[in-house]
Amino acid sequence: MEKVDKALAKTLQGTPTPGILALRQEYEQWGISRHPKKATQRAVKAEVQGAIVDGVSGCAYPKLEKVLKYAQLALLTVMSGSSNQKEMQVVAGGLVYLATFKRNLMGGAQQHLAFGLSSKVQHPVVIRLEIPRVVKLEIARFLALLPLARMDFRASPSSTVTASDASTTGGGVTVSRGLSNLGQMAASCAVRGGHPGDGGIDIDPYNWPV
Repeated sequence: MEKVDKALAKTLQGTPTPGILALRQEYEQWGISRHPKKATQRAVKAEVQGAIVDGVSGCAYPKLEKVLKYAQLALLTVMSGSSNQKEMQVVAGGLVYLATFKRNLMGGAQQHLAFGLSSKVQHPVVIRLEIPRVVKLEIARFLALLPLARMDFRASPSSTVTASDASTTGGGVTVSRGLSNLGQMAASCAVRGGHPGDGGIDIDPYNWPV
């Protein structure tokens, strides 16, 4: 991905970058085949690995066809009231794919993931299980939040530094209000690693500064 002026983007559109040309040369040298129809070079909007990368809006979002497919499948499964394990696994996998564009959506995918992806008991395809009401509600809520499934590359970073506890029993959230001595040293470095004078710091795990 490149960030260039709009006028320059029109001029460069469709041309390969030096890095791409070098990569293709290596492919030819080692006899590695490539698929020209799937190749994208300096496009304002393109499909890349299952995502639509839109340089005009500065966002990436799932393909509309996949959104409709997984949303319809989830809705039909919920309306049926029951499903076999394979069907629920497909629904859960599809919603997880959509949530990769907005990781916060995973917070609303707990019950149906546990119901659909549990490997403790493997049921035959002919066995249909009644979908619990809490799973139905969760899937319906997830579908209502699908418009949020997009990455905004132009979003400004927050000035507040937070750390959350991902354990099943902790649940704590903390906010940083300042820098420690080590943090001040790290902030003075151009890159991670090394020393403040040469661009970074070295950290000895057995002599951690307090």
